[in-house]
Amino acid sequence: MTDFNLWLFIFTKIINTESFFFVLLLIAYGVWRRRSTRSALIVVITTVFTALSILGLKTFFAVERPAGALIELESYAFPSGHATGILFLAIVLWWYVTHFYRWSRVWSGLGFLTFAALVGYSRLYLGVHTETQVLAGYALGLSWGILFLFLMRK
Repeated sequence: MTDFNLWLFIFTKIINTESFFFVLLLIAYGVWRRRSTRSALIVVITTVFTALSILGLKTFFAVERPAGALIELESYAFPSGHATGILFLAIVLWWYVTHFYRWSRVWSGLGFLTFAALVGYSRLYLGVHTETQVLAGYALGLSWGILFLFLMRK
């Protein structure tokens, strides 16, 4: 295994769907402490429904992973849970840091989107997803992220 492959393998194991949702629950706690119970509930509810939609769609479509992947994974492939989770997390983190820490909307957005793109690339490079599966994951994460932002504006 090359150094790059090893890095992507570690990246996959540490930055996984469960980690995304753990970080989102920490954000919900931070929002609750700084803002309101309602806002924290929006973080929790959209996070839970994002996770449920990933599981539901994977079960509904039951698409096997591509053959010849660099790592073995047991779950179904469509949509990519990593792509969904990282884009939803990127949107929530962007909202959080721009509201509570006054980070630049543009630079923080570019940083989070770059990180999300790297996660998607890692899925393709490792061969555990196709482009369609990653794009579907991004679309799902974006949908939940837009709903999250809409609910936070009310």
